[in-house]
Amino acid sequence: MLLSGAPMLPLTVLAQTGGVGIGTPNPASRLEVNGGLTLTETASPALTGTNPSYTIPTNVSQVRLVPSGTAPTGTIALTSTTPVSGQYLTVYNGTTIPATLNSQTVPAGNAVTFVYSNGGWRTTSASGPAGPAGATGTAGSNATVAAGPGLSSTVSGTTTTVQLGGSALMAATDVPLAGNALTFSSATGGKVGVGNGTTVPYTLSVKHDNGTPVVSAGNGLSVSHVLGPTWVMYVSNTAQSLQFYRDGVKEVEFTPDGSVNNVSDSTAKTQVRQLENGQMARLMQLQPKSYRYKAQFSNQRQYGLMAQELVAVYPDMVQHNRDDDGRDSWTVSYTKLIPVLVKALQEQELARQQQAARLDSLEAQVKLLQQLSRPVLRKSGR
Repeated sequence: MLLSGAPMLPLTVLAQTGGVGIGTPNPASRLEVNGGLTLTETASPALTGTNPSYTIPTNVSQVRLVPSGTAPTGTIALTSTTPVSGQYLTVYNGTTIPATLNSQTVPAGNAVTFVYSNGGWRTTSASGPAGPAGATGTAGSNATVAAGPGLSSTVSGTTTTVQLGGSALMAATDVPLAGNALTFSSATGGKVGVGNGTTVPYTLSVKHDNGTPVVSAGNGLSVSHVLGPTWVMYVSNTAQSLQFYRDGVKEVEFTPDGSVNNVSDSTAKTQVRQLENGQMARLMQLQPKSYRYKAQFSNQRQYGLMAQELVAVYPDMVQHNRDDDGRDSWTVSYTKLIPVLVKALQEQELARQQQAARLDSLEAQVKLLQQLSRPVLRKSGR
């Protein structure tokens, strides 16, 4: 049976029982289509400017957002006219900025399918571009994002869950957070591991390969400033120590016996000269004090020097800077006092040896005088 209607008039088929089949004589449901289902795509006007808006026409099932020659900026605000419950809508965002419909995000270069339910548009799925491994994706509310093999992200309300699993990531993968926090949490004591395989011993566990950051830049746990240095924490298997590197240069290490060792290799130093004499006199100018810090946790008194006083005697032992937030900062390197104390002790020991030699000389002179004076004293009867 062939049904046809006027081109612009609705065609309605009513059946008390059974269903309507397209390409099949025996439909298994109310409507069954045997073959492809094509939805006519409606293109938006060329979108431009900052935070442009677009109203989706009535009775449209698929929309493509089109940028103008001058790419828009900000976020595209989408609205729709007279949607009905159960209506499906697919939005393909062909621009370079995100779009939103009923607070649901359509990332740039992505297609998102919506269904109108309970008085609003709801996403059924959202996916990142199906390009090469390591592609980026942005999640809308209650959506799943495929951001390259091995990485998926799901969003529910304000909580984002990122899953690293499945196939290995074959390229760098970026998870944009847009200023929000990314949290791994578990009410049952879950753990996060990097390089640990399936066994993660601690709440956060990082395991790296052999090879110091000097040679193997990828090893270790790094913290960097966007404008400055990079610090890397590295565990040495040979020395069994925890080492810290700044921009690839080893600075300090913590050893298993509790020592804190500064790098002191002569081959790493330049402009080496002997420490000048007079250190004891300079040390005598220092004013050691006891004190408590204003933000101190315990009631124990601390012992040390005031940076503002020490800088007048040993300026190289004091750092006076402004923190990144502009606050005044005074710090003291107490380890630099150690060579000075050694030099002062050497000066004191040298002075003691000189005094001892002088006393020995005086004692020898006294003994000689005593020996010379004995014959004279005998003749005088004394």
